[in-house]
Amino acid sequence: MIRGTPYDDRLLFDDLKTHAISGGAGDDQIVANGFLSGGLGDDTLESVGEYTTLRGGAGADLFILVGSGPPAVVVDFQHGVDTLGFWPGDTPMHVRDAGPVTLVLDSYDAVQFVVLGHPTITADDFTFF
Repeated sequence: MIRGTPYDDRLLFDDLKTHAISGGAGDDQIVANGFLSGGLGDDTLESVGEYTTLRGGAGADLFILVGSGPPAVVVDFQHGVDTLGFWPGDTPMHVRDAGPVTLVLDSYDAVQFVVLGHPTITADDFTFF
């Protein structure tokens, strides 16, 4: 497990290896593949590979999926607090109820995010860069 400090950390791992990273306290930016946990603070978690699980923790968190591949799994999304972010070229435009999870899909019906806990997700929960 890679752990951040109690301050605002920037933890970047673009090697596509699977990492377990916890940002700790502070407003952290974590860019990696694997299990990413923001901890306390308003964190930005970017999935850059396959099979990434994102846990924002307390605070207003931004979850970003970079590139194509399997969807990122968000385990603690809070409607009206957290945000799902998309880069140019991504076209996520609809949300589908799938029982115990909510799916965020692009215009080709490819799943971008799997959001656990069945939260409400509206257009206000999206941001585009």
